Amino acid sequence: MDRTTDIPVELFSRLRHTDPFIRLPEPIIIPLEGGQGLHARVTGFFVTGRVRIDGGDYATCSTHSPKSQAIGACAGGWVEHADGTPFLTASGAPDVLWCRLAIDPEFGSIDGMVRECIKRFVPTEETADPTSYVTAVLPQVVAALIYCCAENADLEDVPVPPLRGKGGKRVRNNEAPRPVRVGYRVGKAIQRGRIAVGARRVSSGDGSSGGWVMPPHIRSPHFQRFRHGRGRVEVKVRWVDPVEVNMHLGETVPTVRQVRAAAKSSR
Repeated sequence: MDRTTDIPVELFSRLRHTDPFIRLPEPIIIPLEGGQGLHARVTGFFVTGRVRIDGGDYATCSTHSPKSQAIGACAGGWVEHADGTPFLTASGAPDVLWCRLAIDPEFGSIDGMVRECIKRFVPTEETADPTSYVTAVLPQVVAALIYCCAENADLEDVPVPPLRGKGGKRVRNNEAPRPVRVGYRVGKAIQRGRIAVGARRVSSGDGSSGGWVMPPHIRSPHFQRFRHGRGRVEVKVRWVDPVEVNMHLGETVPTVRQVRAAAKSSR
């Protein structure tokens, strides 16, 4: 989506699941300044609620707490060498670079959130400049959150297998994480559609020249202004959730092959 588009204040209140961990579709690779070829690999982020307190700071709460005024995202990046092997600390443990972000719709757009997050970092001799890290991570974090908050988001709960208690009796595991597939149907449709259609010109059913066919994709969320009322002089602003476009082009089409019956044996 456009990084300058203001995000509705109430948007993140639509988040369906409490305090989730959201795995990104593709890892974010961030080169580390002065890291001698090191980079951080961010694969996902933890989500919490945030409450504004005195001094412009935030306190952590649940995403579904009535007190929550913003969203907190904690993204951890595995520090790796150029060949992908983990960078180990002095104790021998893999190093992780954590980045805690306050995603507050009061800041307006994604660019506004990036500026406010960078301002909140206190530079020290031990910490690097957070600009590149925040600039790379925050837009993708916000985009993932916006999709998960959309009314038409493709979210599918994955069944959790029950535990086995004494005597093999099934026991419900209430403490197990509840996995949710995000964009599973949409993602597969986009992949199949791009392979089958691409962005080429096609002919219509009657053999005449057709128009340009847009491959399956998700239209970015945005604000839409429309006039209404008497004389259509009043203007309303409506937030449009991500929209699926041409998903039918990515549906699996069965292949039918004619098979000849095997010849009967003469014996």
